[in-house]
Amino acid sequence: MKAICMLCSEVYAIVNLETLRYPLTGAMFGSPDKFHGTPAPFDPSLDWEFFRCPHGRIHRPMVQDDIVLTDEGMVRIPKDGGTPFIDPTASGEVDRDSISDRVLQVSDEEAERQVRRRRIDEFCEAVKGTLPLRTEEDGPVSTTEPFEAFPCPTCGKEFDTERQLKGHIGGKHKRKVKKK
Repeated sequence: MKAICMLCSEVYAIVNLETLRYPLTGAMFGSPDKFHGTPAPFDPSLDWEFFRCPHGRIHRPMVQDDIVLTDEGMVRIPKDGGTPFIDPTASGEVDRDSISDRVLQVSDEEAERQVRRRRIDEFCEAVKGTLPLRTEEDGPVSTTEPFEAFPCPTCGKEFDTERQLKGHIGGKHKRKVKKK
């Protein structure tokens, strides 16, 4: 029997009722055209979750994991391991509105941002109450060595790092050169 994609209606494999069993694996689907050397559509180790239609590569060729559309009708595969059979009551029509009901359209950037925010929140909850709160009386942030301020020799303003001081002097106290 020829297996037909439920979404794009292309023939993607050859199947036999004797070899189909639940759960579906890639080894149960043969080449749609062995004579011309067309390979089998799925890796033999894959299960239904990873099947992709060879004609589109963005959709599964079957909507449910226990129904396969063939040229002879819908083949229903019992989940208890029983023998598959052609189900005359099953329809080949797919309700396309319900295919992605459980899929949220979120960009990769938004998903990464939400994951990052969730991890930060989880970390903050985990360390809550374990870290001492700092106050102004506690002194400088560094606990390994005392805080050294870098005062500006011109105006007396103090800076945390020498780099900040040099930037301040270069920006605020640069000698003004008159242009002729």
